[in-house]
Amino acid sequence: VSYSFLVSQITDGIKIEPYVSKIRTTSTVNLSFSTPDALAEANIDIFQTFSSASPHIIDVYDGGTGTDLDLSQNRAYYFFSTSAQKTFKAGCHHDFGVVYYDKYGRSGNVNKIGGFYAQFPGERSTGDEGAVTARVTLGADGTATGQDAPDWAHSWQLVYGGMRDYERVFTYAAGKAYPAMATTSAGVNTSSADTDRKQIYVSLQGLDQFNSERGALRDYSFTEGDKLRVVKHKKNGSNTTWYYPLASDATSIIEFNVVGVEILGDTENPIIPGTPADTYEYEGTFLVLEAPQVAAGTDGTNGSDLKYPGFDWFTVAQVDYPDASAPQTEQYWGKD
Repeated sequence: VSYSFLVSQITDGIKIEPYVSKIRTTSTVNLSFSTPDALAEANIDIFQTFSSASPHIIDVYDGGTGTDLDLSQNRAYYFFSTSAQKTFKAGCHHDFGVVYYDKYGRSGNVNKIGGFYAQFPGERSTGDEGAVTARVTLGADGTATGQDAPDWAHSWQLVYGGMRDYERVFTYAAGKAYPAMATTSAGVNTSSADTDRKQIYVSLQGLDQFNSERGALRDYSFTEGDKLRVVKHKKNGSNTTWYYPLASDATSIIEFNVVGVEILGDTENPIIPGTPADTYEYEGTFLVLEAPQVAAGTDGTNGSDLKYPGFDWFTVAQVDYPDASAPQTEQYWGKD
């Protein structure tokens, strides 16, 4: 029995699938192949060759008695990279330029040559959510711009202008999210969400725990104008599968305005529902987020109300959307 392998690229690694490619019989038997032939008879030194990695169950007949031999097992072996990979930040534009040098090593000004947009993971095809790389192709005359270099130029260098959209990025695993609760006339929290305040509080406990366990100083400092984008998440009952979501129109990135950071305790806490026995999960540091375009029922690119299923205030508070549709029951905050 000879085996071959199919190798395919997956996110952050490769997948290897072995399959039976050739069988050589050493005695006279009848072989029934499930693929690619319905039935084949083999004699001494006859080869049967397969052309794909489809399952190959072989029935060996001896005196009218059949025995199934599965020579492929449908096994696949996965190899993942465990080292960090350099990448251009996804969801941003990146600019490049060329600097020319004379024969004495003196440089001229930066000549802008354009840039590119690195698609957000959710905007890409499945399996292409990994690191982003860029390639600059030289022009016909040998320069990066495709135009004549200055007469004095002896050499040139490609330079990177940085992210065009943001000054700084910060990535972390988000905790659970909670709505602000409505209060009674006496200022006591009820168990219902405040429908006049469509903000959600997302826990930073995961970041606090990381700093505590690792002795790190990875802190977030709020600046007016900050945005929070959802990169990926898991679902209930899924411990291994990552999902790279977009908004309900399938083209918009799920993006919230960060309107503040609050440290909440066990008193005067707007997200504690009623009088629970334990308030621990409602305490700590929280990002305060809002998505006014979703709260107002603004049309997405598909002409329907824009929604952030599993993430927006309507999902977290379990309140119907402006178009009267019900939100899904599962929220994805805190799912790694």
